[in-house]
Amino acid sequence: MKRMLGTHRKYVFLAFVVVFTGLCAFLFTKVETNYDLAEYLPADSNTARGLEILTEEFGNHAFVEIMVGNVGLQEALGLKETIETDEAVLRVVWLDDHADIEKPSEEIDTALLDQYFSDNHALFEVTFAHDAFSPEVEAAIDRIAASLSEHEVHFRGEAFENKEARRIAEGEVMQLILIIVPIAFLILVMAAKSHFEPVLVLLTLSVAVVVNMGTNIVFPHVSYITLTLAAALQLAISLDYSLFYIHRYYEEREKNHSVDESIRNARKKAFPSITASAATTITGFLSLLLMRYGIGKDIGLVLAKGVAFSYLAVFFLLPVLVKVFAGPLEKSLRRSLVPPVASLTGIFAKGRFVFLALFLIAFAGGALLQREVDFTFSSTPAGDVKSVVHNHREAIGEQFHPSRPIVVLVAKGEVSDEVALVSALEDLDNVIGIDALVKLVDPSIPRAFLPSYIREPFVGKDHVRIIVHTDIVEEDEAMYAFDEVLRETVASVYGDGFYLLGMIPATAEIRSFVEADGIRVSLFGAVAIGLIILVIFRSLLIPVLLVALIQASIWVNLSLSGLSGVSPLYIGYLVMFSLQLGATIDYAVLLANRYQEFRLTDDRLKALKKALEKASPPIIISALVLATAGFSEAAFSELASIREIGLLIGRGALLSLGFVIFLLPSLLLVFDGAIQKTTRKRKSPVD
Repeated sequence: MKRMLGTHRKYVFLAFVVVFTGLCAFLFTKVETNYDLAEYLPADSNTARGLEILTEEFGNHAFVEIMVGNVGLQEALGLKETIETDEAVLRVVWLDDHADIEKPSEEIDTALLDQYFSDNHALFEVTFAHDAFSPEVEAAIDRIAASLSEHEVHFRGEAFENKEARRIAEGEVMQLILIIVPIAFLILVMAAKSHFEPVLVLLTLSVAVVVNMGTNIVFPHVSYITLTLAAALQLAISLDYSLFYIHRYYEEREKNHSVDESIRNARKKAFPSITASAATTITGFLSLLLMRYGIGKDIGLVLAKGVAFSYLAVFFLLPVLVKVFAGPLEKSLRRSLVPPVASLTGIFAKGRFVFLALFLIAFAGGALLQREVDFTFSSTPAGDVKSVVHNHREAIGEQFHPSRPIVVLVAKGEVSDEVALVSALEDLDNVIGIDALVKLVDPSIPRAFLPSYIREPFVGKDHVRIIVHTDIVEEDEAMYAFDEVLRETVASVYGDGFYLLGMIPATAEIRSFVEADGIRVSLFGAVAIGLIILVIFRSLLIPVLLVALIQASIWVNLSLSGLSGVSPLYIGYLVMFSLQLGATIDYAVLLANRYQEFRLTDDRLKALKKALEKASPPIIISALVLATAGFSEAAFSELASIREIGLLIGRGALLSLGFVIFLLPSLLLVFDGAIQKTTRKRKSPVD
């Protein structure tokens, strides 16, 4: 670094950074996005194996219901033919496939009529030649909507939900960045010690964000949840690294050191805090890799990689930028508007046992209340009242039964078993219809005599397909109870030789995996981060205090969701846990590190006051920006899953800030004696 700062090499380095960042920006446009969260289930799961069989024997075909309003029976028949002409459509099923619509409607079976035609609204069941996540189906839906534009048209089904998720995710990445960056810039301008400081900080982190997004090309794909969250969170999470460094630079300049010497000293002195902060954050995200549900690996790797790039940018790019722009940085020095937290040292000292009691209440109360929180496990946008998907689904629901299809794959065997199963399924509550070959044709007819276009949609090489239509569309305990009853019903006829596919069984299976994953993630994250802090501080007690403090804030955060009646997405909770424990513990690490540093030369009160004076500005700024990122996701995202995660993150940042600023100082004072006795130091602290 010394050789680079004093020569033209710094400009060569900056030129390399510009070119490499541009390359990563281009590569980002080539990164594949995955919208099928079932794909992250373990390969040996029922859903994953079932999808493999479905694709091999029947093809994985998207299914969508299309409702067209203000039409008569004959006009609807013509519209059916219009839909069938689309190149991506495999078949369209409507009333005319089951009844003679030339007859007066009064002579058609009422139940059948209500299924496909109601109050001059026709409901078509459309099967596509591609799966529900393919761009071909998305394009086909757009073409069909355009061909029916003279009518009121609504869509219902997984393919339509995926289409909307894709539209939202692709549009929100830049939208949220454009919202968060100006707000972050404003916070930095108000709180920074130099008007030029925000430019250097955001420039450094923007490079890291672009590099991280571009290097995602090394993965086969990233999930749309990761895509929507990663850029904004990386910027907000790693902001404190830049602030830790640049505030150390100011301290060195105040000692009348030269620019080059201040840069080098700042790197050396900020290294422990920044390294500990980055290591804990990366560890928090890497703990998600322990999940059998692969979405954890997807989110964890991308965010951990992003934090690593931010760490490298702060230690290699930011010092060079400070050197190049040292003039503007120092000419625009000003007084920071961050509240003088150090003035509260006396209150923390006098009320230290009161603050200790508050911490214990928060820890115990949060631990108890968070156990009562109900989670959700499906991230479908169908339940989001703000979404286009919800509006379409509600419009169709006003005319026809709510519907969710479930594909049942059973081992090919006796036709009598299929008849018995279909009969049992029809008796289940919440089942509103069944598509099966034994219902379409007389079971006594040998299947070899049936036309292929009738047989092949239901009979494969080794399995038979039955489609069960349910009126359950929301994730709740009734849905999980139905899934259990459905599995028991199929098992009563076929034993273990069956597979269930669809939103309901996939969500139930996701829950079974994720709940077990949560225990591993939580334990590993807490223990690993505690060990990192132990190594950095060479202290036995400090890791326990810091991890317990942030864990308490996490439990309080989750408890607030439960008390407000919100059922948070479980994967959102795990992301929040990993982020809040791994990232916001940075605030506690910085304050404790500065306290221990000053404790070598000062008594505990003076050391605490100095630590608060030096550490509180970057802590407050970083927490406010992270909270801004979270609340921006919550306020502006169209995806309910992203909004829930954003709310947890935003609220968690503020809770961690409050716990660190108002509770940690008193804990440091109360346990000062024990801390010093259990910490290995080069010098003895002042009494």
